[in-house]
Amino acid sequence: MAFGGFCPLPLRLGGNDPRDAFTAEQFSRLTADVLAMARVATFARGTCTVDGGLGTASFGFYAGLHGIGLVHAPAIAVLGVGAIRLTWNDAYTDAYQRAAATKIIHAKGSPHGAVAARVTATVSIWRQVDLLMFDAAGAPLDGTISFSVF
Repeated sequence: MAFGGFCPLPLRLGGNDPRDAFTAEQFSRLTADVLAMARVATFARGTCTVDGGLGTASFGFYAGLHGIGLVHAPAIAVLGVGAIRLTWNDAYTDAYQRAAATKIIHAKGSPHGAVAARVTATVSIWRQVDLLMFDAAGAPLDGTISFSVF
């Protein structure tokens, strides 16, 4: 297949010329590859600042598969010093009006700044992620957290 910047769209099965169409095997492989990429794609990423002493948390940046910007960010709840819970909607609708359920499998987090800190990210249920930042001694610590959700 010689598809480049000017590939023939829409892509079709069959045809006499392999430059104009997919074979059934090529289409099957393409479909499997696209699904495999979607399965491991980053669902969302962002940064949030936690002040558990005051009971506040806010987003600094958010980008997800369903939209970029703070208007698309999940609900955020402060669980305590250095601990927050992010909760996404049950499902999202894409630009083609197709709804897909939210199913978070894995999350990770990291601290900002020069402090010696660590962040644990736990998927509590299929649409919630708990983030906890703590110092080298294991005490909860407020600050800014970066996260990625898959």
